[in-house]
Amino acid sequence: MKNTPPKTLDNLILDLQDQGLELSYLNQLSEHEIYRLANKYKQNEPQKISFEEQELINQQSKQKEAQRKQRQLEQEVKETSKYQHLGGLYRISASLAKQGLK
Repeated sequence: MKNTPPKTLDNLILDLQDQGLELSYLNQLSEHEIYRLANKYKQNEPQKISFEEQELINQQSKQKEAQRKQRQLEQEVKETSKYQHLGGLYRISASLAKQGLK
């Protein structure tokens, strides 16, 4: 984010007027209230990001999604191999039971 110099009280009042507030209302406020109000309006402004920053965000999002899918696939493989192993044990157990060696 760019570092911008702090705005003077007059500039803040002009910015707040641009936001639709009346000068008569703003003149009734203390300096602290004007700064607080300006900060509130600033927080509600949509953040502007550059094309490069947006591309980086998109790339990171795709990487996270790919990592999530990879972890999910690995978990599914573990589950499948676990059940295959259990299936093999059940077959051995059934075979032994048939032979009466349970």
